Amino acid sequence: MFDFDDPAEEWDSQRKEVRLLELPRLVVFPHVVGQFRFHDPKHIGLIEDALTSDQYIAVGTGRIRSDAVVCMCRIVAHTHYADGSYLVLMIGLRRLRLTRSLSAVRYRDGVGWVEAELCEDPAPPEESPECERHRFRLAEIVFDLFEEPDVPDDLPDDAPDGANRSDTAEQADRAVEREERQNQLRLLFSGEIPLGSLCDILASMFDFNLREKQALLAETVVERRVARLLHGLSELRVERLYDRLRVQNGFQDATMN
Repeated sequence: MFDFDDPAEEWDSQRKEVRLLELPRLVVFPHVVGQFRFHDPKHIGLIEDALTSDQYIAVGTGRIRSDAVVCMCRIVAHTHYADGSYLVLMIGLRRLRLTRSLSAVRYRDGVGWVEAELCEDPAPPEESPECERHRFRLAEIVFDLFEEPDVPDDLPDDAPDGANRSDTAEQADRAVEREERQNQLRLLFSGEIPLGSLCDILASMFDFNLREKQALLAETVVERRVARLLHGLSELRVERLYDRLRVQNGFQDATMN
């Protein structure tokens, strides 16, 4: 099981330089596993350099500033294809803050290295009332977001044969999927995952825009990260509620016609 208490214990916190992988449209968060396919020779050189040594890579997004927060990752598995490309499985470990301008990137054997330092994640004690309130509020919104819109058991009389959704295999499959999803969410909010790590997992799960995801990664104070995440999730819930109303009104219109 992944160690949320000290995910970077093998990484020397006194190191000053890390390999830097720049991805233009993707934000990688700590405590999240991602799969990536690399074709670009520049990226391949960096991956191969990491594979032959410590397997650590710092992943940044878009136009990276001199004080940007990036995610330190570790390669946990990879596949090398005949065309030279790599399929890489990486896990995010910790936030890093760059300490020098990207103009100061040092290249060794074609691989860019940049100076950075580990970020602390100050947070209230896990058993504190503040943490409990934050966790409850996050769970309330997330469970609501994963609820599916109600679908009437019966369709209009003029619906095509076989279109009635009651007692169908499709409904049964959806019920099983929904129960599995609910169980996964209950496990996520069981209290075993620290609040800061929980925020990172949720930030990676939902379809926030790139700027908002980068802002969530850059927020090193857990309570402020929670507040920002709650705001983003609340906006998503309003959008989802609007979509549900449209679905329900659509069925009502079909019934009336």
